[in-house]
Amino acid sequence: MGSATYQTRLPDNLIPFGVAMGNLMSEVERSLYVDLQSGEALKDLKRRYQVEFGINARQFNSVHAVLKGKIKSRKECHKRQIKELKQRITGLKKKIKSLTKGIKKAPKACPIKRKGYTVKQWLKFQQHQKKRHLVTCSSRLKKLQETEPTIIFGGRKLWNAQFNLEANGYANHSEWLIAQRGASHRIGNSTVTLNRSTSALRTKLLVVRFSN
Repeated sequence: MGSATYQTRLPDNLIPFGVAMGNLMSEVERSLYVDLQSGEALKDLKRRYQVEFGINARQFNSVHAVLKGKIKSRKECHKRQIKELKQRITGLKKKIKSLTKGIKKAPKACPIKRKGYTVKQWLKFQQHQKKRHLVTCSSRLKKLQETEPTIIFGGRKLWNAQFNLEANGYANHSEWLIAQRGASHRIGNSTVTLNRSTSALRTKLLVVRFSN
């Protein structure tokens, strides 16, 4: 089944309401992530969230579907990072082995120099650098293998922006929080009639249903 993404600008008089709704859905998503990670049952959370946040079942399902996609994506990324590091470590070990052989074969005295180094000195320098890189990669791999993948809502770039607000275009931390919490995704249906879906597309009209 195909999917589509729609973007639109709210009328100025609805922007404060839209921001408030975005913040609410953002809070729901983050709270749901924490509660799911702690092992709470989805069906129990669904009932509690409808009362606690004033949302309906479809809105909860929409938030959960988006969150589930993010969790799956992060886990796949985590696996890929481990795989890539293992490949890099294998390559570094091969390179170090090759450099070690080259050092043994290199003449002790050689007038030919590269960047101020003799052939043997250059090979030793390269070997040293590769060994340092190997230690770094091995440490990173160990850390990845020992930790569960987690989500940074809004992305790592936005998260790191809070540590240098002015350089990233934010006047203060409150302004950064608005950006960090403001993103909101909604899942809808182009065929569901009336107000039975969170979002619906009906002949050039995008209808979005909010909580009360």
